[in-house]
Amino acid sequence: MKINLHTHTYRCGHAIGSEEEMVQAAIASHFEILGLSDHIPLPHLRTHLIESIPTSIHRFHDVLSIGKAFLYNGPGMRMPYSQKQEYLSTIQHLKEKYQQQIQIFAGFEAEYISEYLPYYRELLQHHEIDYLILGHHFHRFVTGSNNYTRYPISSQRVHLYVDEAIEAMQSGLFLYFAHPDIFLKGYGKWDEVAQSETRRLLEACQHYQFPIEVNGGGLRDCAYTFNQEKLQGYPNVYFWQEAKNYDIPILLGLDAHEPEHLGQEAIHQLEDFAQNQELTIITKPDFQTYFKHWQ
Repeated sequence: MKINLHTHTYRCGHAIGSEEEMVQAAIASHFEILGLSDHIPLPHLRTHLIESIPTSIHRFHDVLSIGKAFLYNGPGMRMPYSQKQEYLSTIQHLKEKYQQQIQIFAGFEAEYISEYLPYYRELLQHHEIDYLILGHHFHRFVTGSNNYTRYPISSQRVHLYVDEAIEAMQSGLFLYFAHPDIFLKGYGKWDEVAQSETRRLLEACQHYQFPIEVNGGGLRDCAYTFNQEKLQGYPNVYFWQEAKNYDIPILLGLDAHEPEHLGQEAIHQLEDFAQNQELTIITKPDFQTYFKHWQ
């Protein structure tokens, strides 16, 4: 594994390590390319959170979480918008400092949320960032009650997840799809709905040749009950056994939240999962076509 484009920093509020510490860890593991892709900071987040309250009012814990996010303007899930420029400036400095040792890209992991699409487009058109990856954790609002990984989600939510993912593919905004199987962690079973919606998602990925990521973050997590078995929340073995039947580019992403997640143990764990599932892994996504689109 010589490339990792899914890397977070302390700025998101649930990771450890600065941008430079992540770069140094990647160099120590002999990566050739590192993409820093922290959870995207959102402008007008407080207004967004206020608008989300009707969807969260039935859960006391969610209301408290919204209050905390409102107070700190982001920490817990994503960096405050006020830190965006410092994050990007730091990465630019690191690109130059370590250019003889590693190639560095600046990006964000982002949900497909309609109100923020013009903002995403502006980031790419103005070349503030190199890329976006689709990490579709939430429906409409970035709050707990709208989290696709929170068990149990309904079959209607599963359908929404796939609908929104397909719209994201069509938008041209995203380089690839991070942990496309996370909705199964929230759904919790491999029934007819899970199977049909997984196939619908994979058919769209194949049609658009939209790369999907086997995500190492879930391999570090505890096991969950899925389909009456104890399995990782993701990567989901049922999903990936289905995915290998399609002509879709598949890549590996460590989803690093601290420097050691870029180490050899994490790399081998992820590579072993892909090998055990008999997945054919691409070296890297089609940067050239993606970058050309935003020139």
